[in-house]
Amino acid sequence: MKRILSIFVLLAGSIHAQTVLSGTVNGSGTAVIGGIGTGIVLTSITISPANPVVSFVGNQSFTAQGTYSNSTNADITSLAAWSSSNTGVATNVGPDFTCVARGTITVTANYQSVNGTTTLGCQSPTFSPQGTGNVNQNSSSVTIVQYTGASGTPPFTFSESGIPAGWSLSSTGCPSGQVSCALVGAPTTVGVYNFYIQATDNLGHTA
Repeated sequence: MKRILSIFVLLAGSIHAQTVLSGTVNGSGTAVIGGIGTGIVLTSITISPANPVVSFVGNQSFTAQGTYSNSTNADITSLAAWSSSNTGVATNVGPDFTCVARGTITVTANYQSVNGTTTLGCQSPTFSPQGTGNVNQNSSSVTIVQYTGASGTPPFTFSESGIPAGWSLSSTGCPSGQVSCALVGAPTTVGVYNFYIQATDNLGHTA
């Protein structure tokens, strides 16, 4: 037995139908059910890593995570359209960016009309500390300054010019290419000493 009750309501030129089926229904074919509902949409994009800083001519790759209206997440790195705000500072092929000059750009990932952004800093290598430092007088050899390279492509090679007699860069790490380097020696004489320390990263850029 088949009993079908159909109600049709005409509103503003559109037909909305509601069909109620009861009893046993036998048949074959294709049924299409339409209606008004809430779709799942992309709401935001998060780019990782956030705001990295790399050395001039260094490379940085990003990933994009999409968050949807139902609170789920998905990797959309390969789906997003990636762009650099200034190709004179950094260019990109997809999510892979290369610094070609010094400066800072905005990295954008766009998918389904939603943008995610972060920044990419392209800098020369740096090291710290720099400037004037104080050390206590000592007749024995001590670590006078501990230098650390940064914002470059490690390992770093450190070199010096004009350091006082009896002082030297540690033979371990400094010339052989590490991230850190120690200036060692015996600061036996009170005074002010001016000298230069240079850090060169693995790509040949100096600070």
